[in-house]
Amino acid sequence: MTRRKRRSHQHGEMLEEQEAGGRGSLLKKTVEALQDFRRNGLSYREIHEVTPWSLSTIHRYTHMIAPQVFYEPGVPLSEKLWRIFHPGITYPSPPESGQTGPPDTERTTIPSVPVAQASPSPVFRTLKVFSGTLVVSAKRPGVISFIVPSSSVGAVLDVTASGPAFIVRILSERQRNENQSWGTNTATWTSPLVSMISKELNLPQVGRWLLVIRCDSPPEAQILVSVEASLRVSINN
Repeated sequence: MTRRKRRSHQHGEMLEEQEAGGRGSLLKKTVEALQDFRRNGLSYREIHEVTPWSLSTIHRYTHMIAPQVFYEPGVPLSEKLWRIFHPGITYPSPPESGQTGPPDTERTTIPSVPVAQASPSPVFRTLKVFSGTLVVSAKRPGVISFIVPSSSVGAVLDVTASGPAFIVRILSERQRNENQSWGTNTATWTSPLVSMISKELNLPQVGRWLLVIRCDSPPEAQILVSVEASLRVSINN
């Protein structure tokens, strides 16, 4: 096996350990955190409220998890989260209906709700990548470089762009090094020819990434493309 093939094989093994399944999937630690929330009794919508992931993504990775904790009606999400991350606390039972006279000397408590041990709560951050207008052509594409922090366990790139007909490509640094041009070679994701696009894309690894926008006009023609891009990352405490 040549040195290059060995590096490629080792890189593939590393991604297999990090990803929960398939190219573009969430990282394993992120999936475990989502499943812990579901196991501890949070609904799909409640998980969506405290994480950056869409309802469809949450359902995809947690629908097979049966909740092990159930809450009495009316418990707010903030209290559920407090119970998840502070297991073993007992809660006072409400007085019986129609009770008169002073309460008992010893306050009655109910057993704590059993809570499965939760993983460390991830911290979610949104990082601005770019906001503005790019002048691009077929020969000189617009290139936006950004970095997924090494401490992150999951990253989602949100891109919105509009202008005359253009193509968007997302490349890792390794993929860029393998490309001899900004053409149609290997990329994590390539859009069709569009004049407007809004895309949410899971990035499968940390490190430097490139957002590339090319036009499909004659080589010397230039176009203006408005771009808004941000990066949502989850980092374990």
